[in-house]
Amino acid sequence: GYVERGDAIQPLAELGYGWVVSSAGHQVRGSVTSAFAYRNAAGTFEGSLATAALEYELPGGTLWTLALTRQEDDLLRPFTPVPDASVPAGRHTAGFVELKLKASTGPRVVVGGTARAGEYYDGELYSLLLSPEWRASAYLRVSADLQLDRLEFPERGQRVWSRLARLRVLASASPRLSLSAVLQANGVADLATANLRLRYSVREGHDLWVVYNHDENLDRDRAETPIPGTARSGLLVKYTRSFGR
Repeated sequence: GYVERGDAIQPLAELGYGWVVSSAGHQVRGSVTSAFAYRNAAGTFEGSLATAALEYELPGGTLWTLALTRQEDDLLRPFTPVPDASVPAGRHTAGFVELKLKASTGPRVVVGGTARAGEYYDGELYSLLLSPEWRASAYLRVSADLQLDRLEFPERGQRVWSRLARLRVLASASPRLSLSAVLQANGVADLATANLRLRYSVREGHDLWVVYNHDENLDRDRAETPIPGTARSGLLVKYTRSFGR
């Protein structure tokens, strides 16, 4: 699968316990997770993550999660999380708290989200994410992500607002034919992106995909010479076939 770190050994341990607190089915779960990463070549420490989480789940499936996290990273090189802010190389320790809401699968209109506050490397990060969803029918689902971040590095006088809006649409004419679209606007990168995917299942194990990607520059006058409106676009047609008995 996908991993956040490459060329590293990553031991991880998790301990959890849960219990039902009402006859209606309300549940409470607690867990503690600890993970480490060591560079394979040098055998040196790369990072660690320790989290204590408390979950409260309602009978309908709505889930609240409160998590306290301590993260430590040893950066060999500086990096820029956003264009106007940077993180220097070195060892950084940060602690932060997160509150998450995962909506149930029943209602047609639901809202989930995440709020985060605390340290971020040698600075601070405050983030709010709202994720509304409209389940119109078995054939149409529309969801969105609205995210606002405030990133601060007081020692370097860097303070940045980051805004991100994302819209997802999933439409199915039948189990064999479906269309999905993801539209996103990034205020930091001044970029709007679109991803459209049409899938047609000829039969089990035989799928035809038509994928279109488009990136559009939102601020064309940010350089001395005007920037083209289209940053990148591409069309992909793919046919997959599975073999086996």
